[in-house]
Amino acid sequence: MKVRNEGIMLAGDSVTDICLLKLPARGGAKGSDRGFAIWTEGGGVELTERTLKALGFGIRRTLEDASPKTTRLHSLVTLAPIKIDRGTEVFDPKPKPDKPAEARVVSFDGYFRDATTFITPVREMEDDTDAPIRAIFLNDANGGVRDSKEVVTKIIEAKGVARFIIHKMHPPLRAGSRIRKALMDLSDLERLLIVSAMDLRLEGVRLRGHLSWDAVLEDLAEALKTSDNLLANLCEEYGKLLIQFDVEAVALLTSNEEGIKITFVFDPTSAEGDLAEERPGSLYGQMNAFACALAAALSEEDWVLGIESLKTALAAARVYAAGAIRVPLNDTTHPLLWPGIGIHREAAASTKMRTADKPKTDAERRYSEFEALRNIELTPSAIANDPDFRLILRLESGDLYELCSSIVKMGEDKVKTLPSARIGKFVTIDRTEMEGYRTIQRLIDRYLADESVTKPISIGVFGPPGAGKSFGIKQIVEKRNIPFREFNMSEAAEEALPGYFHELRDIRLRGKVPLCFFDEFDSRGRSIVARFLAPMQDGEFRDGTRTHPVGRAILVFAGGTAWTAEHFQKAARYKTDGTVNKPNDDQYQKAKDLKIPDFVSRLSTTLDVLGPNPVGQGDEEGHVLRRAVLLRNLIEKTLPQVATDGDGHADIDESVIRAFLSGGDFTFGARSIEQVLKMCAVPLSQARLGISDLPDESRLKLHLKTPTRFFQKVHNEA
Repeated sequence: MKVRNEGIMLAGDSVTDICLLKLPARGGAKGSDRGFAIWTEGGGVELTERTLKALGFGIRRTLEDASPKTTRLHSLVTLAPIKIDRGTEVFDPKPKPDKPAEARVVSFDGYFRDATTFITPVREMEDDTDAPIRAIFLNDANGGVRDSKEVVTKIIEAKGVARFIIHKMHPPLRAGSRIRKALMDLSDLERLLIVSAMDLRLEGVRLRGHLSWDAVLEDLAEALKTSDNLLANLCEEYGKLLIQFDVEAVALLTSNEEGIKITFVFDPTSAEGDLAEERPGSLYGQMNAFACALAAALSEEDWVLGIESLKTALAAARVYAAGAIRVPLNDTTHPLLWPGIGIHREAAASTKMRTADKPKTDAERRYSEFEALRNIELTPSAIANDPDFRLILRLESGDLYELCSSIVKMGEDKVKTLPSARIGKFVTIDRTEMEGYRTIQRLIDRYLADESVTKPISIGVFGPPGAGKSFGIKQIVEKRNIPFREFNMSEAAEEALPGYFHELRDIRLRGKVPLCFFDEFDSRGRSIVARFLAPMQDGEFRDGTRTHPVGRAILVFAGGTAWTAEHFQKAARYKTDGTVNKPNDDQYQKAKDLKIPDFVSRLSTTLDVLGPNPVGQGDEEGHVLRRAVLLRNLIEKTLPQVATDGDGHADIDESVIRAFLSGGDFTFGARSIEQVLKMCAVPLSQARLGISDLPDESRLKLHLKTPTRFFQKVHNEA
């Protein structure tokens, strides 16, 4: 541990954390239940003190809580051990009682103030440093510290020596307090307020971190449009407002004479909360881990807050959040051992070299996380005034073609640096697809978790032929071990429908929740759409004269004739000339007779899988990005020798890349790109794709709408 010749004045609200864990039976004897083990630990400001000391700081503690221990605030959490089951981490209901185990939090069970007799009092902390105070750290959980006269007095006394104030605050955020009023008078100190995105949502701020970082930046710009709003007021009050999106991103809002600047640091491959999905359960104290690691990083940077410090702290918090608690099942009198918190600059010099292979230690993991984070600086007006704002293009300052060419050549090495979503083997950098797939994942996860819902949920998926409508859905299914059934409705007789639903019932009777993919459900003039209404709405289907329950199931309807959800609904809403249908119009009546409006009303959500060709106006840039990712994946599949030259970088002539990216529409989408690659004359012994390997123009007519344009791009003609 590095010892810093700097002290921190610490004040905050005290909490006693009570951790419960059900103990396994000794010797496996039936009915030999050992009950619960109980650990009590100092949380709140005590947790902050332990963390800062572990990071090398001396602590000067301001004791603000004079209330008796019988009214002290307590939190209650339930822990459970984890184990590996067939390659996947799960909670272990029967851990071995004779050895320590790793555990994570199953549930946070709330706060209370009624201390019981079995709770061990938490040690009061004392000053332990003569080092000069360089920072003031306030851990404010609305337990009394924000209105403490003593704390205000101590802060004012430290004004001459302290250089930085970190105020980690929980709701309510709008109400003023004695501490906040005092901090406003300390304008010569750097003041940073840290809040969580979740707490801001509780205060009415819209932040769509679960969808995409594009959405988050748009929400921040929208919230900052007017000066009279919570974010602008907090930013003006402190000078610096930091919003933490779990451990996936942070947004630093800095107020100056020119307005507000947004510094955004993020994991490009994740959305808010993704890391928590990688392991069962969670860990509390992630916000504390970030704030304390930030203090350590600021100490290294002479207390100047910059991108390096933000990335360092976020990397430390990510490693902490992915960790586990060491639980002494063999002797519950021993304390719990929580994951350590450090900053990557404390790692050995060899760390940088070893992380290229696979990080092993926490220090190596912190460095690896640090290197993977991206950052960007923007103003709210730059975001709000861009009608087609794309974070991916703001990150990459070069032109669109250069970016897409690097994706084709570098593959995963490039994609992992871009805002993207990965579900199993499926990856997309298109914002519409990212947000659509993430919405479906959340919908399915909530449905699986809520067993009180006994009827199916229904999802619509639309896209042109060859767009890969089923592939992404299959990856969601595989990740969650959901039984998958696929039926093509353009090939099936209408009488076959009851048999399909019987298959779903059979799976449900075996205790599983199936996902059924009805491909091309809108074929045959959409004549069978009405047959799905009863299963969707009532959870029942008819087989002859009998009615049967479907049970819990996920029904996915993939369009075959409609390429977007809007296109499918237009049959009910619009005429072919674009004017609105009226109840007496023939087209409206036809759609109504086919039950299309009723079908749409039963869908929980829809997803447009856009494919490699442009879809409507405004997709000129988006389709090239999608095509680049798809082209790289298909090269790895059809011409692996070209994409595996030792470093995973494909050896492809720039003229060939240019033709595939901008040489016109592919007739059958992804299938056509794959077929053109298969026609290329590249022997297995050749690891390069050049102009001479391309098929001639006459052979491309089947899969390219404008093969002449394709070869114009090959020869760099307009």
